[in-house]
Amino acid sequence: MSGPFASLSLIAASGINVNNIEKYAGTGVDVIATSNLFHGKPLDIGVKMSMR
Repeated sequence: MSGPFASLSLIAASGINVNNIEKYAGTGVDVIATSNLFHGKPLDIGVKMSMR
C-alpha cells in the first residue's frame, strides 16, 4: 500500500478455513486471521495435583 495509508496492514478474517485460505492469501492481504484450527473435537483432559 502507498500514500497516506502506507503504514496500515490489511487483515482478512471471518469464514476463512482450509478450503478457501488460498483464495484469501491471493488477494494480497498482509495477515490472515482464523480460529478454524480450534474447531476440532473437544478432549476431556484431567489434571491431578498433590502437595509434597
